[in-house]
Amino acid sequence: MTSREYRQHLAAQVRAKRISTQEMGDLLKQRAFFDHARARIERRYRGRLVGFIAGQMMVSTDVHDLLAKADVAFPDKLLYFEPIGFKLI
Repeated sequence: MTSREYRQHLAAQVRAKRISTQEMGDLLKQRAFFDHARARIERRYRGRLVGFIAGQMMVSTDVHDLLAKADVAFPDKLLYFEPIGFKLI
């Protein structure tokens, strides 16, 4: 998903009242952190899930583990994450 598509997706979530405008802004900021480190992430973390929350990177091989770690560290924040090196359909 391109940055523009992601922004549009989040805006639709705000309109549907699924997330707040503050949460949208935070997720866009976390994606920016991810995008800034994308080349390094893709080299180092192939086959893993990598996310950013509150400006901190988190890595796991399991989505449930990643979400649990993020929730413990920052219970009131949303996590932006992507699988690295997987073919998604």
